[in-house]
Amino acid sequence: MLQRKLAKSCQSCHVEYKLTAALRYRAPDFSTVMVESEETMEEEKYDWVMSRLTLLVNRIKIASEDQRTDTGITALDDLQQRLVDLGGSCSSCHKQERQRELVLGKAAQDALAEVREGLTAGDAKKVGRYVGEFAVGVCANCHAIHRMQSDMRGLLSPE
Repeated sequence: MLQRKLAKSCQSCHVEYKLTAALRYRAPDFSTVMVESEETMEEEKYDWVMSRLTLLVNRIKIASEDQRTDTGITALDDLQQRLVDLGGSCSSCHKQERQRELVLGKAAQDALAEVREGLTAGDAKKVGRYVGEFAVGVCANCHAIHRMQSDMRGLLSPE
């Protein structure tokens, strides 16, 4: 069947396989992305950085519920630094500041400022609300844009 389509024209395949080709060749491949840690100046694998971010967000929430303010604030400081590191990695593809601002910008920082206030005040409800707001605004938005495409690319690519 493919031979028959190839015999017609190049365009016949390009029209039918446009989405597949875009996912396979243009979607991000995070397996090769490295994130430089500003703290250690070492490059770390993207998957490890993502795991670390997840751990830190969970640590903040749990520390708040357990009334462990210092642990929560330490995790929040670490999370904010890791986001700065991640933003540096994003700039390798996203050349315009506006693109990075949409996910990692003012809204994210405002939510984390509210998390800090909640931790300091011992207000677990406030921490939970703003950790959730942060997770939707940053994690979910970025994953909706990139992760789905990347996962599909992985399914389509034999490597």
